Amino acid sequence: MEFTHKKKPYLAKAIQWNPESSEESTKEILGMLGSEASLHDNNYIMIRGGVTIKLVRNKDWVVQGENGIVKVYTPQQFHEKYEELNV
Repeated sequence: MEFTHKKKPYLAKAIQWNPESSEESTKEILGMLGSEASLHDNNYIMIRGGVTIKLVRNKDWVVQGENGIVKVYTPQQFHEKYEELNV
């Protein structure tokens, strides 16, 4: 028997890094990720998680899901996957 399924809603915390306009986004990302993240010459943020390293560049989005997994998206990728909720 075949059924049609819909993926459950997935809530995530998302912060866009914009070091040129404000230091606030840098502080938020580093605060959210703690010792896993470090700022390098204000050019990129390095996120070390397990055996992988992710780089966050200007205007990229850092997304931390309900499961704690962190992903990095370009602005285009982010807007294709996520929509803002006003909660």
